Amino acid sequence: ITILPGQELDATVKFKASTVGSYSSTISFLSNTSTQNLFLEGSFVINPVLTLSTDTIRYNLSCNEEVSQSFSISNANSSDLQFDIDINDVDLETALTKLNSNFQNIVDLIPNRFNIDYGLYDTYIESGGDYMYNDGNYLSTNLGGYLTYSDNEIISNSLLGAEGEYFVRKYEGLFVFGGKLDGISEFSIDGGLDNWGAQIDGTVLEYEFNGITYYGFVKRIFGASTPSVNHLFITRNPEVTQDYSLSDNNDSHTLSNLEKSSELFYLLYGGTFGEYIDDDATMAIMKEFIHTVAPIAPSYVTTDVASGTVNAGSQDVNVSVSGTNFNVGTHYRELMIASNAPDNRFELLTLEINVDGNPEIETELSEINFGRVAIADSLTKELTIYNAGCDTLFVTNITSSIAQYNIGSQVLEILPDESYSVLVEFKPELVQAYSANLNIESDAGNVTIPLSGTGVNSGPVIATDSTTFMMSLECENEKSGIFKIYNFGEADLVVQLSNDIAELELSETKATILSNDSIEVEVTFMGEQALAGNYSGNISIVSNDAFTPLTQINVSIDDSYNKVKTIEIGWEQDDICQGEEVMVNAGSGFSNYTWNTSAETQTITVNSTGRYIATVLDYNGCESQDSVDVNVHNPVINLGADMGICVGQSTNLNAGSSFTTYEWNTAETTQTISVNTYGSYSVTVTDSNSCENSDEIVVTVNSLPVVDLGSDQGITTNESITLDAGNGFISYLWNDESTSQALTVSGSIAGVGTHSYSVLVTNDKGCEGTDTVIVNVTSNTGINNFGEEILSIYPNPVKENLYIHFSPEFNQKITFRIYDLTGTLIYIEEVRKINSDRLHKIQVYKLNLHPGMYLLKINNEELNIVEHIIVE
Repeated sequence: ITILPGQELDATVKFKASTVGSYSSTISFLSNTSTQNLFLEGSFVINPVLTLSTDTIRYNLSCNEEVSQSFSISNANSSDLQFDIDINDVDLETALTKLNSNFQNIVDLIPNRFNIDYGLYDTYIESGGDYMYNDGNYLSTNLGGYLTYSDNEIISNSLLGAEGEYFVRKYEGLFVFGGKLDGISEFSIDGGLDNWGAQIDGTVLEYEFNGITYYGFVKRIFGASTPSVNHLFITRNPEVTQDYSLSDNNDSHTLSNLEKSSELFYLLYGGTFGEYIDDDATMAIMKEFIHTVAPIAPSYVTTDVASGTVNAGSQDVNVSVSGTNFNVGTHYRELMIASNAPDNRFELLTLEINVDGNPEIETELSEINFGRVAIADSLTKELTIYNAGCDTLFVTNITSSIAQYNIGSQVLEILPDESYSVLVEFKPELVQAYSANLNIESDAGNVTIPLSGTGVNSGPVIATDSTTFMMSLECENEKSGIFKIYNFGEADLVVQLSNDIAELELSETKATILSNDSIEVEVTFMGEQALAGNYSGNISIVSNDAFTPLTQINVSIDDSYNKVKTIEIGWEQDDICQGEEVMVNAGSGFSNYTWNTSAETQTITVNSTGRYIATVLDYNGCESQDSVDVNVHNPVINLGADMGICVGQSTNLNAGSSFTTYEWNTAETTQTISVNTYGSYSVTVTDSNSCENSDEIVVTVNSLPVVDLGSDQGITTNESITLDAGNGFISYLWNDESTSQALTVSGSIAGVGTHSYSVLVTNDKGCEGTDTVIVNVTSNTGINNFGEEILSIYPNPVKENLYIHFSPEFNQKITFRIYDLTGTLIYIEEVRKINSDRLHKIQVYKLNLHPGMYLLKINNEELNIVEHIIVE
């Protein structure tokens, strides 16, 4: 494959295994620049399997106790099992609130919708309109009796179990029942239909949302000239089954096996002229309903593990249950365990909660002070008794230690989390102080409340600082004023205040004023929702003044201005990304607009950070002001300047840590990547405001410098040689730490032996190259005789023939031997007489020697010479 400069080539590597295990391999890339390896690793595993150690955890606890128990999540296979635990319980109040806000999205999905008549109250739908019913849609359970419709109200009812409660809500074309169940086994729809000749069918739908599977149990009565009748039950319990009548005059539809269900929803809707609402339309209705009322996690069930991974083993999970939210009895709740196991993605774990406890008595007041009361009068105060326990509280007797304090009720039965108010009357007979104890006897213990009061000769005397209250609003939607109430009598004055103007609010509605004292009452007219005009009425003060039990203050409010319109931009802050813009709208209905940008329009379009303030005038000339803060976000990403690396090197590119996502053009999604090839690398980052920015860097791969010190060489101890690394480099470093371009090797300094000389050069790109040469230094021993040369050896290094030249006077028998560096004899030749040209030839190329260094030994009785030769 040939790759041109700047070109990229994509290659695909496929991993396929047939048996369980780990696999590794290497792909080698051989090129004209370098060799690089790509290491491959992979493993083949089988699918995970989700198994729970139990399907039910049982708790025995008191209502004020918290108990923890554990279960195990197991995976028998080697691949990772990933799981999430959801603790879900229906909150009817939240569900009803969401339903009231979103019902239109649901009813809009009903094809050819029929708007059902009736269904707000009572226990059935008489006809539904257009002969839909003949007294149908009765709701009941296996505990007997019919549930009463209660439009938009949550009701407790034991027909759904000890803690059962429900609501019924009728919208245009939709009837909804939402129930919190507590141990019932069956829920039924009964009654008569008026759909003669209709067809009946049913189905079960499944829908997964937020890791939870919901089951929709459907019955349809359709095909008659009257409106079709459609039942849709929704539950999360996979053990539930359904049964329904196939009669065209019977509304019967029953769900069974509900014991472990904590909630149930039922939807009733119809289509005109017998419209058949098929599975797709029913599923759309079911999905929208679930998205609206999906349950939330309760606080009384917690787990120490919310999610995790199990590899060929098990994970223990502790589940804690608090009895605070339960009454005495047995209750069921559910844990949903979702996983990535293909064969069982979800498992249901039932929590059976057995609560045993006692009632607990508490009172709102720890003492009651009646103050000063005239001996001819009486004063009554309320004492609230609470049952803070988890079983019914029985109050058996309430008495006072003296007769001047009288108690109305004496025997009470108060359910858990409920209360009852007892009236206590003080009626003094003499001018004196009266102290006593109120004794409350119950099966949860006795409670004593101290009572105190004083009898005086005369009663309270009420007065106000004015008999009229007048106020005028101009550029105001709200205005307040104050009046005073006095007590000029001897006894305490008890007052209750009310008014007959709906837009008027009083700071006090009930107060006790001591003798010769007073209070201030703030009166506020809330005119924002009121129509322009004049308002008149009375503030009524009912008191225990025997001579003036009713005092009235005449109120007159002038709000004749047209309604003061107040600006409201609608939000305090807006976040946008660099390059985006947002329109800020001060709202319509004003006569004048002034922005702090100098704009004078209703709307402005902004694209920079700042606070934008709008000042407006309404058509009455009243001014109001509002502002919005706009923040423009531009994530700063900087990969740095373009850079170069050397062949064989890699570098890390870092996009920075302050982002939420990373997307490189290499398909990697990490903060940093490692690169070792030429190319342009770019990354797009996203910050916490979902704003994006990008940067790019070019990485160049520079070639390594080539340095050549030549072939290995040999010199004698009286010779020297210069090694030259060549010019064109910015630095040189020899292994003797010298830094010049050339290095002179002296045989006398180096000494006899084999010496290695290497140089490291650096080019202008910062890339390094190196080369090494061997220099063999030999001794002159035996070669020079009294200063005269006896022989010479050449060429060295040798490739073909090696020549030994002797001096003319030398004519003796001599032996030639060649050894390798391990001392192994490779060649031997004995010469009795040197030929006339004084030259002896050794044909090295015929010896089949490998390139390298060898020892040449020349000796006779007088001569012993050892010389290093280099064979190329």
